[in-house]
Formats: sequence, structure tokens, C-alpha cells
Amino acid sequence: MAAPLPLVPVVVPAPVPGNPFFDEDPIYLPAGNPLVAATAAILPWQPVVAALNAPAQMSVPAYAFLFAFGIRCRVSPLPADQVAARGVNPFTLRLHAAYWSRSLSELCSSGLAPPGVVYGTASELHDAIAGLSVQNPNLLLIAAADWNLAPALASPGAAAAQAVARARFSDISFLAAASITSLEITSGPRARTAPWAAIALLAGALGPVGRNPLRIAPAAPALIVAAEIRGSSTAQDAVLAASLRQVLVSALLPAAFRSHSAEQASILSELQAGLRYRLTEDDKSAVEEERIYYVRPRYPTIAIAVIDLGSSESQIVGTLRVLQKAMLPTQLHDARLADVLDRLESQLASRRPTLNLVLAQANPTLDAVTAAILAENAVMAQVGASAANNIVGNGAPGGGTDADGLAIAKQPFKDVAAALGRFDLTSEAGQRDAIASILVPGECLLATRILLHSNHKSADPASTRDATCIAINGLRPQLFNYFNYSLRLDTSGPAPVLLPQMKPTATGGGYSFATATGREDPNSLFCRFLRFELDQMDFFEHPHGAGSWFSCLNVSAAREAITKPNYFVQISNLERIKSFVNILLGAIGVPQALPAAPASPGYTWPAFVDFYVSKLKLAAGLPLLLDQYEHIAACVAIFQGALTALRHRLTSLIRDPNPSARTLRVPMFPQDSAAVQDLITLDSEIARKRAVRGDLAGAFKPHEGKAATATWEILRLDDDFYTN
Repeated sequence: MAAPLPLVPVVVPAPVPGNPFFDEDPIYLPAGNPLVAATAAILPWQPVVAALNAPAQMSVPAYAFLFAFGIRCRVSPLPADQVAARGVNPFTLRLHAAYWSRSLSELCSSGLAPPGVVYGTASELHDAIAGLSVQNPNLLLIAAADWNLAPALASPGAAAAQAVARARFSDISFLAAASITSLEITSGPRARTAPWAAIALLAGALGPVGRNPLRIAPAAPALIVAAEIRGSSTAQDAVLAASLRQVLVSALLPAAFRSHSAEQASILSELQAGLRYRLTEDDKSAVEEERIYYVRPRYPTIAIAVIDLGSSESQIVGTLRVLQKAMLPTQLHDARLADVLDRLESQLASRRPTLNLVLAQANPTLDAVTAAILAENAVMAQVGASAANNIVGNGAPGGGTDADGLAIAKQPFKDVAAALGRFDLTSEAGQRDAIASILVPGECLLATRILLHSNHKSADPASTRDATCIAINGLRPQLFNYFNYSLRLDTSGPAPVLLPQMKPTATGGGYSFATATGREDPNSLFCRFLRFELDQMDFFEHPHGAGSWFSCLNVSAAREAITKPNYFVQISNLERIKSFVNILLGAIGVPQALPAAPASPGYTWPAFVDFYVSKLKLAAGLPLLLDQYEHIAACVAIFQGALTALRHRLTSLIRDPNPSARTLRVPMFPQDSAAVQDLITLDSEIARKRAVRGDLAGAFKPHEGKAATATWEILRLDDDFYTN
């Protein structure tokens, strides 16, 4: 019976006669072989001019082929095969086409190049080869008959004209003294998955060395490699050859910093960096900084969040160090970047919603990303045990399961599907009612997440799961009408009434929270709300914030100019803010009142603002004017932190990786959240100050501030007394 045809028919052509610089055995593969397509980004494949009617072939240099596919080669343990291998060195190392056909066919049979797979970097390819469960490992063993040796390294001769060449020969001769068996890794974790890792690295760095002129040419890579390995050592060739394996193994860089391609210059650079990496901690840091861009394909979130925004290698590494200390356990704060990149990638991936918010802004900077992550860390560290685990992940499906599919099967999603069938989705009123039927109950977070997707150019991953998801996604362009309409409703009576003064007129006017083009403007108030950026002053200032909305709602009221230091101080302004934000929160299903017996006690948004105002008023009971100002300043800082916490709370709920496990019918401010607890401590702080100051209430002259709308509002943060 004839032997089966190899999956990878390799051809090693004969040398070109009369061309001593020709690397005598490039590797030829059929042009349509899956390995060619899978490694197109790594290997320098070149089409081969074929004879008429001959199958198309692609060629690649032998050194690059060995570097790419040779890490799992191994010399057969049989005595005769070991003896034969001891006569092979890095300059003579060549293998017959039959061996490559046999070994590559076995790797492909074990799953190396399934249809459609394309390896982006050499380290990715090496990881795949090392991780294969090889079905017939004996087919990868090199027997004595598999060697197709190149000519040995030869001395140029004794003539005076050859003196320079002889010096070069002496520089590289220790490489010829190292047998392949002495370079094979026979112990440790690499012995099973990558026994030829050191050999492949050396072969790739040496480049074409199949002929003497290639080895000792003036600019031959072999001279550079030998000089880098030898360093300042004056040891004999035998000593250098004996230690070569250990030198090369210790020079294997962490996978994240390895070269992406099998080009000789790229591999040589990797070897040089690896030799430097093994010297000192300072050298390790320098190599990581110099090669930081190599980590990009392996760590896409780090690339998006840090590398792509960095202006220099030092800035990128500095930021990664800052994030390392901010996001990883204390014991990893001083670890090498190579040792923590996986953990850092995982942590940053869990912050993608926050990253996306920053990256969606105009001209995002690395400092902005860092500040957002650090701010989130600070808020979530204080948000309390009941909310500490609510930081969102990559979005559904989460936890390795089809969380979106599970949510679709639940009753809240079925209720949404049933409700949508009752509306005329071709009319503006029907579209608004349909959106309200999805958002206002606050029960189906999957539908809410799809509808409130913040990027108008893309859609939620679940938006095409079924007909209901498609219909929900189709309502997104009408959100600006929905929110404008919601803000114009008077809900104080038994039935909502549309306020006539809120409607735009023929001459303009009317309040507009969002416009038809607002969805395309990432800085519009509408888009900020879809990103839950309630901690931005745009929500409260002109031209679209609470101030303008209140002026339009109360057409008889004069528009009051309020300075930023006072925005969260004046009670009248806080009432506007409470009402404005509460309408928006109610429009997306956030409750205005909690259930009778909440599982997690806390405060709704209106209740929290009322609680805040009650603590703000305590300033009037402080004995000294300076104490009053300090108390007000502390309250303002707490309120600003509460707005940030609200943004995180909404993000963590609506973008939870498991949408069927949560609803919006929970307190926005749990009892143990930082904002609530900080306000509670103000009572004890006032008692402490009274004890220290004595009972001086009424003993100071009331200061002469600006006109106030309430007695206590004489205390203003922009008074000369405070600012000076």
C-alpha cells in the first residue's frame, strides 16, 4: 500500500550553481497550503517562478522557516541518531524536505492551521505550536537520515590577504563548536513543548549561513550575534560553546516582548534585547520600555487604553506602572511588567465602559484615561460592600455563559416583546410610548442596555439576537424625542400634562435637551446622559442643563446666574437639579421611591438630595463663620462625589454582564455608600467643633454677604471673606 500523501508537501530545492551567496535550501510550500495563509503576517513568503503548468509555490528562507516552525523539533534519543546530531552545528543545520513534510503534517493534523486561522505574531504561532496535543510525537523526532547538512565552517586560509577574514572566522568559530544536542533544551517546562526554542532563536538571528562567504562577510549577522554573545569574555571556544545553551535560554524574552515577524533583523533585535534583559533590573526595565509596542497585539485593551494614546515609550510604561499600583494587589506593585501584563489586561478589560466613555470624547488623552480609572478606583473603593461587586465587565455574555440568551428567556424580556406589539412604531407618539414601555418599568436590563447603547454608529452585541432585540435597537434614533418629551411633562397632577411653554415656537424658544443631530455629537448633553455622565456641569448649566430647563418651565421666573462654587449650595438650585435629574432617571426606570422593604436599604435620588440638604443646613449651627464655610465646602465635595457614584451605579446596573440577575428597582445610594456615610459623619463633626470652640452660637456678627433667598443662604462660597 502506498504511503499517504503528506498534508504539507515541503520541497527543498538544490543550490544554484555558481552562486556562493545563495542560501542553498529555502523552503517551498504549495501556494494554497493553509500554513502559508496562516503565517502570511509572520514569514516573508515569496512566489516562486514555476514552470509551465506546474503548481504554484511559495518560498521562504530556511532560517525563517526554522525559527517559525522548529521550536518543537527534537533529536531522536536513539544512540545512532544522537551521534549523528552531535556532528551538526548552527552553521551546518539543515533538514531534508521529507522531515519537514512529516513534522509539519503532524502539527497540522494536531490542529496547527485550521481553516481561517491567521497568526498575527511569531509568539502567537509559537504559543499555538507549544500548546498542541500532538497525536504522534515520534514523527517530530529527527533521525540521522533527516539531516541535509550544509558545508562546515572553514578557515579562509593562511595568506596575508585573508587576515581580516581569519579574524572574523575566529570571532564566530565558537558557534561552530556548539553541537545541536548541546543546544537542545532537555529539562524544565520547555523540554516538552519547545525543546528547540533556543536553536530556533539562534538560527533566526544568524540568518542565511549555508555558505562560508555568508558567514564571514563584513556585515554578516553571524559576526553581530557572536559579538553580542561573547561580550567581553575571553574564554576559549569550547567554554563559550558549552555555555551557549544557557545563555540563549536565559535570553528568551517574555512572549509579550518578542518580535512579531521572522525577518532576520527582527529576530536579531529580539536576541540582542534578550541578552540585555538577563543582565540587571535596570536593563530589564529599559528593554521593556524599548519594546513596549510589541505587546500591542497580545493585549488589545492595554493597547486601546494606553499604548495607542501614549506619545513615547517612557510615558506608556510610566502609565502602566501607575495603573499597576492602582489596580493590582500590593504584592504585585513592584513586579516586572512582563509578569503582570496579563492581570493588568484583565483588570482594564473589566473597565471597558469607563474607557469607552473617555475614548468617545474628542481628542482623548492618556492622562484622561488614567484620571478616569483612578477616579473610578477611588469611588468604587468607597461605594460600600453592597455595590463593590457591581463594576461592569465586558458586557454580556459574561462569565463565559450566554447571559444575554438567558435574559431573553426570562419574563421581563417577554413582557417587553408583548408590549412592543401594542404600539404603532411608525408614528412619533407610538415610538415614544414603545420606548417608555421598555425603560420605565426598569425590569429588563437587557432591553434597557440595547436601547441606551451610547455609540450611535454601533450597536449592542445583543441587538440582533431576535426580532424583539432588532425592534428595540431600531428605536434608538427616537431617544432624543423621548427625553425632550419627558422633560416637558408636568407630572405633579394625577395625569402628566405637556407644558405649552416648553414647546418650540415658530420664532424659536422652547427647551431642548437633545436635538436631531445630538446623537452624532458625543459632547451633547443627550450623549453625555447615555454615558451616564451626571457628574458633568453641563447637566446643570446653560444652555441645556437644569438652569435653562427651569427658566423655560417657569416662564415668569427670572433667570438667575449662579457661580460654580455655589451650584451645589443654594437650596433653590438644588431643588431644580433634583427635579431635572429625577425626570431623566425616571425616564430610564430608576425609581423615585423604594419598595416597602428593600433588600438593600438606602436612598433614591430625590431622597438623597433631601438628605444632603438637611446636612447642608447644619452649617448655620456652627459657632464660627470659618467653620460654616468649611462645612459647606465639605458638603459640596461630597455631592460631587455622589454624582460620580451615581454614574458608576447606573453603569454597573445597566451594563451588568448578567442582565437577568438585576433590575433598576434598587437604591441608587446604598446605606453604606461613601456619600451617605460622609454626610452622616457631619453631625458628629459639628458636635466635636462645638466642644472645641465652646458655645459661641450668636456671638459673632452676621457677615454682610449678597442677597439671599433664604436666611442661611447668606453663607456663600464666593464671598470675599472666603475667597480672600
